Amino acid sequence: MKPFKSIFLFILFFSEANAQKIWSLKDCIDYALNNNISVQQSIIASKIAAATYQQSVGSLFPSINASSSLNYNYGRSLDPTSYQYVDQTFQSGGASLNGNLPIFQGLELQHNLRKSSIDFDVSKLDVRKVQNDIALSVAAAYLQILYSNEQLKATNDRIEAVTKERNRAKILVDNDLLAEGSLLDADALLATEEFNKASAENLLTSSKLTLIQLMQLEGANDIAIETPALEIPSQESLSLSSESVYNEALKNLPEVKASELRLKSAKESLGIARAARYPRLSAFGSLSTNYSNQATSLDGNPVFSGYVPSGAVTSSGEQVLQPVFNYKYIDTPVKDQLNNNFGKSYRIQLVHPLI
Repeated sequence: MKPFKSIFLFILFFSEANAQKIWSLKDCIDYALNNNISVQQSIIASKIAAATYQQSVGSLFPSINASSSLNYNYGRSLDPTSYQYVDQTFQSGGASLNGNLPIFQGLELQHNLRKSSIDFDVSKLDVRKVQNDIALSVAAAYLQILYSNEQLKATNDRIEAVTKERNRAKILVDNDLLAEGSLLDADALLATEEFNKASAENLLTSSKLTLIQLMQLEGANDIAIETPALEIPSQESLSLSSESVYNEALKNLPEVKASELRLKSAKESLGIARAARYPRLSAFGSLSTNYSNQATSLDGNPVFSGYVPSGAVTSSGEQVLQPVFNYKYIDTPVKDQLNNNFGKSYRIQLVHPLI
C-alpha cells in the first residue's frame, strides 16, 4: 500500500500547489497567448497562408511528375509492345516522366504570387490583432476581479456596520427607548446589504470564470490573482490629446495595416480575374516506355527446312513451291524492352479565350 499512499500524497500536494498559485496580470496574459483557442486558430491560419505563398512561388517553375504502373491482364487484351490483341493472361508495365512549363498565363501567376504574399502578411497581422484582443480581454477580466474583490470587501464592511446598528437598535427597542419601526428599518437595511453581498459574490465568480475561459486554464474552477501596486501615470501620458492617440493607433494597430493590405490583395484578385481574358501559352514534354512479358525476339537466323506448295500453279500447270524456314523465339529481356520502347514527345499549346 506504500506506493499508492505516496502517489496519493503527491497528487494531493500537486493539487494544493496549483490551488495556491497566485497569478499576476502578466502571468495571465502570457498563459492566454500560449493556450487560447482563438490565438492558436489564427496561428494555424497564418501557417496555411505561408504554405499558399510557397505554392504560388512554385507555380512559376516547371512542374514535373513521374508515374509508373504494373498491370495484370486477363482475357482478350491489347499487348502494349506489339499493339496486337492477345487472348491470354499476361503482365505489362510502364513508366513516364511528364513536364509542364507555363510560358505566359496573362500575368495570372505574377498577380497570384503578389496576392499570396500580401495575404501572408495580413495573416501575421491578424495573429497580432487576436493576441491584442485576448490580452485586452484578459486585462479587463483581471480588473473586473479586482473590482469585485473590493466591492465584496466594502459590502462585508457595510454588513458589519449595519449589523452593529441593528443590534444597537434592538437593545433600544427592547428597553422601550426606540420605536419598533426603527428596528424593522435596520433589518431591511441589513437584508439589502446581504443581497448586495450575494450579488458581489456572484459577480466575482462570474469574472473568475471569464478569466479562466480566456486563459483556457484546464481543470480549474477558481483562480487567485495578486493585487498589483498602483502606479500613478505620468503627466505626459495624461496630457495626450484624443487626436494624437488616434493618429498613434492608425500607425500601430495591426487591424489598420491589415485593412490596407487587404485592399491591395483585392486589387491583385482583380488582376487575376482580368488575366483570364488573355491567351495562355504552355510547353509540355514527356518521356515514356513500357514492357510486357509476352514480348519475344528472334533467336539467331531462321533455319531452311525445304519447300512446300504455295497453292499457285504456272501457266503450264506446274505447282509453285515456296521455301519454308523455322524460327526460334526467346523472351525479350525487360531492359531491352525499356530501351526499344523508349519514346519522347514535345508540345507547345496556345489557348485563346473566345468569350
